[in-house]
Amino acid sequence: MSTNLVGGPPIQQKWWKRLAIISFFSGAGFAMTLAVIIGAWAWYSSRPTPQKPWDNKSLTAAFDDIRVEGEQNHLVFYYSVENHTDTDYKLDDASAVEVHTTAKLTRTNSYSLFRKNPGIRLPVFIPARKRALFTLEITNSY
Repeated sequence: MSTNLVGGPPIQQKWWKRLAIISFFSGAGFAMTLAVIIGAWAWYSSRPTPQKPWDNKSLTAAFDDIRVEGEQNHLVFYYSVENHTDTDYKLDDASAVEVHTTAKLTRTNSYSLFRKNPGIRLPVFIPARKRALFTLEITNSY
């Protein structure tokens, strides 16, 4: 009970007003907490997922054949490439492909060739869980 400031009879607060104020602020706090949780979940679930790093075992190649073709006798290497993934592999532009080859000349030294734009016959398409023939043409003279 509280007393009146003027000196009159004590003022009795109604219990339901106090309950209503506590309920209102508790509900508002719960609603704000729920809104923050839902907003954080929506933001987190809408973020783009990073791509998986390249797996060196996704594609495997096995030497198939070598031929000399064309008027300038270019070396053409044929490889059987197997795709071990569940998605197709397609290469339309070879500008980002780098090929490093090493040819052993004698027992102690070797010849190394590093090429930024190799002679890959495009397009290269390897279906999921299948094999395809991959052709690499070396146009340099040695």
